[in-house]
Amino acid sequence: MSDRSWTISGFNSGSKFFEQVVSVDTIAESEVKELLRRLASRHLSEADVVACSLGSDYRAATLDLAELADGPYGFTTDAGFPIYYTAVLGEVAEAEEEDDEEEAAEEAED
Repeated sequence: MSDRSWTISGFNSGSKFFEQVVSVDTIAESEVKELLRRLASRHLSEADVVACSLGSDYRAATLDLAELADGPYGFTTDAGFPIYYTAVLGEVAEAEEEDDEEEAAEEAED
């Protein structure tokens, strides 16, 4: 079993509202990309989903993916849309440590 995982996160105007860690043993990179598109499409109208599904010359870019420019290896849906999703490849232990650090910071603020 691999120690590597994908951290899938959802953001609304930069504020995180969703996060789930998925082992690389259970999902392929192509499936991660499709998952991001599915999650993002939940926030679109039916007409927008159709526009994102048209041929390349006519397709809306809202569900297109890009590699993350900074930081670890991963992907993002169109960050120009207020609600977007990212998938970041990393070690399981790193994701758990970050969660622990965030919880400690939140407790310190209270």
